[in-house]
Amino acid sequence: MKLITITFVILLISISAFSQGTNGNLTYSKVITRTFALSNDTSDYDTVPIGRVWKMESIMHTNYTNMQQQLLEINSISFLIPATHYTYGNEFVRSSITPIWFKAGDKIRIISVGASNLFYSIIEYKEN
Repeated sequence: MKLITITFVILLISISAFSQGTNGNLTYSKVITRTFALSNDTSDYDTVPIGRVWKMESIMHTNYTNMQQQLLEINSISFLIPATHYTYGNEFVRSSITPIWFKAGDKIRIISVGASNLFYSIIEYKEN
């Protein structure tokens, strides 16, 4: 009897966790891509519009030296954009900071220390 009760409670919790009703659903809106050629410069801010959610799918840059860094600034906090692939010893390693989700009002921009070409791709969703 105890096992049946525990199973029933877990089932109820699972159903309530995965049922969202009409609130919280996302609908595809569009793809946003940005390309930058920066040299010790900062891009303009991109801000997530009200009623929208962004999912950054990829971010890449062409500068792979240790002396120069490319940063993704999210709401005034900067994060290093890693090389998309590199070798570590004898191993080939792929790295990524994506996907990243952004809510309405979030601001992002690119900061380049050194010369680099940068690209990012975002999928925009409407909140229902």
